[in-house]
Formats: sequence, C-alpha cells, structure tokens
Amino acid sequence: MFFLIIVYSNYKNNSNLFSRRGNYSLFIIHYSLFIEHPTVIIEILSPSTEKYDRGDKFKYYRQIPSLQEYILVDSKSISVEIYQRGEGKIWHYSAYTEEESITLSSIEFTSTVKVLYEGVNFETDTV
Repeated sequence: MFFLIIVYSNYKNNSNLFSRRGNYSLFIIHYSLFIEHPTVIIEILSPSTEKYDRGDKFKYYRQIPSLQEYILVDSKSISVEIYQRGEGKIWHYSAYTEEESITLSSIEFTSTVKVLYEGVNFETDTV
C-alpha cells in the first residue's frame, strides 16, 4: 500500500521521492514509513474529536521517537497550531493565524496559513 501526497510548489527538497506535476509536487511514499516512523502528524480538528486530539492522542504521539512535529488544523476557523519536539520531553507550542507563515522544519516545508485553507468555505450559523 502506498500514499500519494500533494504539496504546493513552494516545497523544496532534493529527495528522489517526488516529481513535479504542474504547480504541485507529488510524493509516493510507502505506507510503512508513516505507520512505523512518522516525522510529522497533521490532524484536522473536528468538534467531536478535538478534545481527544489535543489530549490522549497527543500523549500517545509524544511517545513516538521519530515524531518531530504535531500539527492541529482548525476546521472552524483559519488557525494552525504546531507542537515541535525540543530537547528531552520538551515540546514547543506555536499558534498561527491567516497571514502568518508556518515552517515544518522536519520536512523543510514553509507556507502561509492562508494557502493551507485555499478553497475552504466555512459554514456560518444563522439565527
């Protein structure tokens, strides 16, 4: 089993794992690398799982030796939170909004938060 990952063209890496297709870079990476040795885990938060994603699930993820970054992407507003592994058991927390840039150091990826939400329309409650 393989995964196909699509990343915006500003992704720069000399890896042989990807090829260019128009404005995107395509990666084909073996499934076992994600399961056994993840470097980055990205969660799209939903109201029903947000507490679990921030709590018990993150507690489990912190025990994965290869994990360097844990990203939480809000599904209700333009907001991204990043936990980055520091020395020992220290995890550094940063929160980002629409016009700010994020950098995932472990995979050499940089983008504005706004680009990550491109094409997303949030539902609004009406009274």
